[in-house]
Amino acid sequence: GVANVHRPTTNCRWSAFGAENIEQWVGDLEWDVIHFNFGLWDWYGWRQDIKATPESYAKSLETIVQKIRSKSEADLIFAITTPPCVGPEKKVKIVVSEERAKAFNAAARAVMDEYGVEINNLYEVIHKKREQLQRGPDDVHYTDEGRDLLAAKVASRIQQTLDAAD
Repeated sequence: GVANVHRPTTNCRWSAFGAENIEQWVGDLEWDVIHFNFGLWDWYGWRQDIKATPESYAKSLETIVQKIRSKSEADLIFAITTPPCVGPEKKVKIVVSEERAKAFNAAARAVMDEYGVEINNLYEVIHKKREQLQRGPDDVHYTDEGRDLLAAKVASRIQQTLDAAD
């Protein structure tokens, strides 16, 4: 009863894919808040011919922010990506190190700071609980309890932004 929540009808995948499609996803509607995230696909390289680096990730995120701002006056909130799974991911069988995750998240934070985009740090919300809240050591997805925790943080952050705009 507080907000109408919408999302693209597709998986938004990695940030370069997002940079190519964000204008279509934002469309011509008048948004109050756009809460967005990219990261896990960039870290793991799922279905990417050219694998992302923190530098290419930052460039894609910068393009995304610029394109959103060209179409909308919405308040923007970027969700810092949740932690990688503890073990080798089940599809690509690689382990994303804490150092790699932190490098990508630092790159994202630098872009958002430069453009004055608010941060919702979902990494910190769940990092210390990820072993119990991820579906398994090889899965980046969360149990119902984990999803509820993340959803509450997202809803709270959106509510704060809406309240500040009033």
